[in-house]
Amino acid sequence: MDESSHTLIPARSRTWGRRGRTPVIRVRKRGSGRVSLAGLTAYRPGGPSRFFYRTMPHRRRKGEKPGFREREFAQMLDAAHRALDAPIVLVWDNLNAHKADVE
Repeated sequence: MDESSHTLIPARSRTWGRRGRTPVIRVRKRGSGRVSLAGLTAYRPGGPSRFFYRTMPHRRRKGEKPGFREREFAQMLDAAHRALDAPIVLVWDNLNAHKADVE
């Protein structure tokens, strides 16, 4: 299970055009935000692999969450657990955001 974030700003690039006419591609200077993606793959011996994912767009508005939090990850794990009807072994990297105090 991991999370990634991608910008919603279109990339500037060159393109082909008719000879003598420079193609114009209009790009807004200010982007419309980002989209965060979180996903996990599940494998069961003798069964097909499964992929679970969630998306969360954010437009940099005041008070808006810039990405997934513990609650959203827990909801996705719970949905995967219910869909698979089996125990889950979770493998995560050592990122600080992936750690929580255990009570």
